[in-house]
Amino acid sequence: MTPEEIKQAYLEWIEDYCNNKFDKDNLPGGVELALEKLVEIDPMDFNITSEKLSDMSQSYANDGNIPKFILKWLSPYKRLRSL
Repeated sequence: MTPEEIKQAYLEWIEDYCNNKFDKDNLPGGVELALEKLVEIDPMDFNITSEKLSDMSQSYANDGNIPKFILKWLSPYKRLRSL
């Protein structure tokens, strides 16, 4: 995937998570921060707590979920889902 395709995929995930549509040319600050950070970091590195080089070993704080600080940036933009 190209960086632009990755960015678009994360924006779609953010819109789904927030149950909200955003103008990609005029994103709110928290959404812009979250999107840039998601594109910047490797999802495989989410919450690595320790790393060992010899025989390559990594320990994770969780199963690779989106970091909590990014979810906090998105929380003001979440809408309730209607039934």
